[in-house]
Amino acid sequence: MDSGRFTALVLIIVVLVGATFYYAYSSIQDLQTQVANLQTRSTGWSTSMANAAARADAAKAAADNVAASLAKLGPIDQAVKQAQDAAAAAAKSAQEAQNAESAKGRRR
Repeated sequence: MDSGRFTALVLIIVVLVGATFYYAYSSIQDLQTQVANLQTRSTGWSTSMANAAARADAAKAAADNVAASLAKLGPIDQAVKQAQDAAAAAAKSAQEAQNAESAKGRRR
């Protein structure tokens, strides 16, 4: 009888130690999975940050191109004035051509 109690006690201790090791092992596995997920996310975030930096560089380059184009154009009011003068000169030429044409028609 005494031997049966000793065997039961040893069996209980072995089961408790096994359960403890199993719990520790499964906890370690869960933590390793979480670390792997975080590494994957951080890689995705760093890729996103690199893409955002590249897009910011492209936007800066486009803004620099626009600024260079505007600098070549000169002051906007001067360009508008030149366009208005050219339109007025074209309208005047068209009016003169129309007047010359109608004067020709009257002479005939």
